[in-house]
Amino acid sequence: MPERDKFMDLKSFYDNVGGDYDVMMGRMGNKEERIVKFLNKFTKDPSFENLREALSAGNAEEAFRAAHTIKGVALNLELMDLQESSGRLTDILRDGEVPDDAHEIFKQVEVDYQKATDCISQL
Repeated sequence: MPERDKFMDLKSFYDNVGGDYDVMMGRMGNKEERIVKFLNKFTKDPSFENLREALSAGNAEEAFRAAHTIKGVALNLELMDLQESSGRLTDILRDGEVPDDAHEIFKQVEVDYQKATDCISQL
């Protein structure tokens, strides 16, 4: 694993993930350490891998549940790019089927998830 050359401050983190630092600070009682704690917990949540596996298996119910979880957690943590893409995926899985475009939308979820987790690792 390459060494990290720079660390990101929390304001820059939220700029990078499409979120609002001030909104998140208000939500978490102006405690950056609390925000970082929950962001680190997010990286350990199995929902993203569950989503990947469920989509690969064509399991719309499990994929919906995982996408919905990601959407909610992303919203609570102000990861708005991820919230938007996972929300689109949630919407198209709501009918209990995996439509053809689900895999295309998942690619954007994956990009947004990877960006968020990479940025979290720089905090």
